[in-house]
Amino acid sequence: MSGTANDIRDLVNRFNGLVQDLQDAINDVLDWVPWGLGWLADKIRDLWNGLMDKIKELFAPLVEILSNLGEPSTVSSTADAWSTSVGSPVSARVALADLGSLAVDDNWKGSAADQYKQKAPLQKTALQNVKTQFTDGISSALKDVSSAIQVFFGLMIAAIGAWIAAIITALGATATIFGIPAGILIAIAAAAGFGAAFWGAGENLKSQCRSAKTLLEQKMSENTAYPNGAWPVATL
Repeated sequence: MSGTANDIRDLVNRFNGLVQDLQDAINDVLDWVPWGLGWLADKIRDLWNGLMDKIKELFAPLVEILSNLGEPSTVSSTADAWSTSVGSPVSARVALADLGSLAVDDNWKGSAADQYKQKAPLQKTALQNVKTQFTDGISSALKDVSSAIQVFFGLMIAAIGAWIAAIITALGATATIFGIPAGILIAIAAAAGFGAAFWGAGENLKSQCRSAKTLLEQKMSENTAYPNGAWPVATL
């Protein structure tokens, strides 16, 4: 898991610890609830249960996402590798397919030579397209996905941080039984804010991944330089 993903996991652990602190503080106050305020204690328990349900609802998919999202740095380095290890070496061979660079066409004459000269440019185009069509497209798509993952991580760090701040504020409100409902409502409102941020970040990530997928499909389906989806033949 990437460092940023670990940062998020650490924030989640800190958040869970603060939620436990909030629960302990609430229980301490409820232990002193007079008989006539039982209705308020029941209301507090209902609010607390609602907050716990919301936390489970939001964090379960987040943990699943963090466990399978991947590392932006790895995606980015893979994008670079497609360019440096595949695109650039193949591109360097393009000039070798020029008729002027081939010794065979200097002395070879006849119909076979003429046919060869017609097919040689197809080899050059096919070589060019390895970079301009495939590796550049793959690299661009992977870079977009890497950036989208980084944005997702950043938004999650900000959203969880804001929720942690709200829990700390809620803890301050739990000094008295009358302040507990307000504290829990603060935490619930923060949960709603986190949910909105989580949804927005997830939608942005999905949109970028769909765009990358579309780009790759377009690149892979463009076979002008590859008749019938195969490398152009160089022999008669």
